[in-house]
Amino acid sequence: MNKNFLYYMIGQGSWFLSQGLQMVLFPTILVLMLNVSPAFYGLAQVSILAPSIFLIVLGGAIADRTDTRKLLGIIHLLATLPLFLILFGLNYSFLSFQIMILYGLTTGTAQAFALPARDSLLNKVANGNIQKTVITAMLIQFICQLSGVIAMGIVGICYMGNNLVALPYITTERYGLGSAGFAIVTSSFWAGTVFSNLVLIFNQQLKNWGKIMVFNLFFGTILIFLVFNIPFWLFCFLVFAWGSGAGVVISMSRTITQTFARETHRGRILSIYSLAIFSFGPLGALICGFIIENFGIANNVIISSLTAMTALSVLVLKTDIYKIKAPK
Repeated sequence: MNKNFLYYMIGQGSWFLSQGLQMVLFPTILVLMLNVSPAFYGLAQVSILAPSIFLIVLGGAIADRTDTRKLLGIIHLLATLPLFLILFGLNYSFLSFQIMILYGLTTGTAQAFALPARDSLLNKVANGNIQKTVITAMLIQFICQLSGVIAMGIVGICYMGNNLVALPYITTERYGLGSAGFAIVTSSFWAGTVFSNLVLIFNQQLKNWGKIMVFNLFFGTILIFLVFNIPFWLFCFLVFAWGSGAGVVISMSRTITQTFARETHRGRILSIYSLAIFSFGPLGALICGFIIENFGIANNVIISSLTAMTALSVLVLKTDIYKIKAPK
């Protein structure tokens, strides 16, 4: 295996290990320890995502102009500091909603600079495994990128909001579970993404990238079944299936962007791609929190699913996203 790629994956793994722990820690503190309402919980999730709206394009520009290895090392080091804030808050009994907002903002800021740097570095360590062909017809390139900004917007509003807000409250209110339940549900989602990416690894000759991505975007509407009071194991299985579809969408959309982006502008283009998610993700979290608090979890799931299905149908009918293919 390419040594540089191995080091890259170790760094990537350490980052997302901490992110996985955060996905359990954050709702545990806010929902179980501080007892915040769904609306305030949605606002707290926004604090993590919002910095990327303002900083991720800047992060992409910096990634194109600096040594991304050193940059990522500094970011990883600084990203540990917000955790000490929570540690001191717990030990000295001053942990509050405001402290969690500050934690979210600092963590989100680190993410805004880490993501484009990591994406930009990937092509340098992949040793030719990522196709570098640039489509000569600029029209096709713009169609691909524009269709992917729209698609990620749908994911952010309709799916990401439910992942961040609805799942923790379903786990707590419907099944009466705490941090252990959060961990199981979160693990189910990410196990699904790992599973689908393993499937993609063993099927690298797939050519119809657009059709695969569109199918899995529609597959995300499976969350409508969460409206039913199903057993917890079945709930986790649906979350696993949902995560499988998300894994394909994330991988395929990034593959398309990595492949068709110009090397000199790759960091900035990837940052704009990520901006779509991080822009609409906070909006989705706020909307989900508002709907859950005022109309209940079931109505939130129904509205999100129907909205996603309608928006995706328009996307397919009005763009050529499903025609995107792997370059020859």
